[in-house]
Amino acid sequence: MNAILDELIEKKIDEINKNGYVVGGHNGPYYDDETPVRNTSHVAVILSYYYKKTGNPYYYEALLKCGEYLLSNEARPHGKTFYCRKNTNKDRANGIIGQAWVIEGLLAIYNVTKNKSLIDLAKEIFIMVPFDEKVCAWRILDIDGEDKGFDMTFNHQLWFAAAGIQILYYDINSEIKTRCDLFLNNINSLITCYPNGLISHFIKLSNLYSKFSRYKNGIKSLAKLVINKNKLYYKENGYHLFNMYAFALIKNFGYDFSYINTKQFKKNLDYCYSSKINSWLMSASKNYITNMPKVKNFEINIYGYGYNAPGFELPYVTQTFMGKTDKIDCEIKEVVETQIRLTYDSLNKGFYNNNDDWRTLEARIYEYIRYLELIDKINH
Repeated sequence: MNAILDELIEKKIDEINKNGYVVGGHNGPYYDDETPVRNTSHVAVILSYYYKKTGNPYYYEALLKCGEYLLSNEARPHGKTFYCRKNTNKDRANGIIGQAWVIEGLLAIYNVTKNKSLIDLAKEIFIMVPFDEKVCAWRILDIDGEDKGFDMTFNHQLWFAAAGIQILYYDINSEIKTRCDLFLNNINSLITCYPNGLISHFIKLSNLYSKFSRYKNGIKSLAKLVINKNKLYYKENGYHLFNMYAFALIKNFGYDFSYINTKQFKKNLDYCYSSKINSWLMSASKNYITNMPKVKNFEINIYGYGYNAPGFELPYVTQTFMGKTDKIDCEIKEVVETQIRLTYDSLNKGFYNNNDDWRTLEARIYEYIRYLELIDKINH
């Protein structure tokens, strides 16, 4: 994987030097055209790692250009949330997950350059996104400042909290801490899990009933998926590791909360290594996808190796919660090899196989970078 990473970062630096940013994809199988904001943010995490490891100014200069783009009016045309996706039928902030990803990028650049405007912007965006203290959940703020209602997707809520915890790692802010505390310490009121440990895609609705009239968009999208339970279950298996990765982020950035010490979380973790999730990740999407006409790759779960890449996510989750043993090393090696076998084109040097958005998949290798950071800490 290290050789692949070296080739990949060269390709991304060429893009940055040519354009001033990393070219956007189309949000994997969803085919929502994206601006360069997301992929530039992802690649910034990779560049930060490479610079800290080598001290080579080549990576530093590319990182500076990423920062310049994210601080530009093009990235935030209305001075509100970041402009992440172009689909005018949806919010252009990409829910709250789009903003979480940008915050990660801003912090990665700040960690190297110490440009205070980057962390100040990260804090500004985080606080700008509306938080309901009664429900303990965030609402979507579109790029023009319009409140689009609760983000009903659980992994979005969890990742946004993880972004807040990352901010707090660098700079304590009482408002950010209060919101993260409320969400994470009341997570049982929002998370739903199957008996086997699989995490449900949507937040609980029990405490939102009184707000239905104000937040219809999320309810409508939920209803469409609930109609076909098999389709939803298929999708949830593709997102399980993505949820667990966010939990690992929160732990590694120094925040401790009771949920990760519960029996339920143990089930969530055990499910990561079960034969069931592996079976669902390898299941052909043509049996479950009915309303995504642009999808071209049907051989495996479209939300798994081709998008929420287990080979990039599981190593970090495993190293965080399971420690380091020969057995764990074998688990990690196997999933990484499977990721490469299924999605990497060794002839053309890119992640072009079995996915609908190679640009985004390649940028998401930044998730694997955090596993390498953990290994570096162990070795030093």
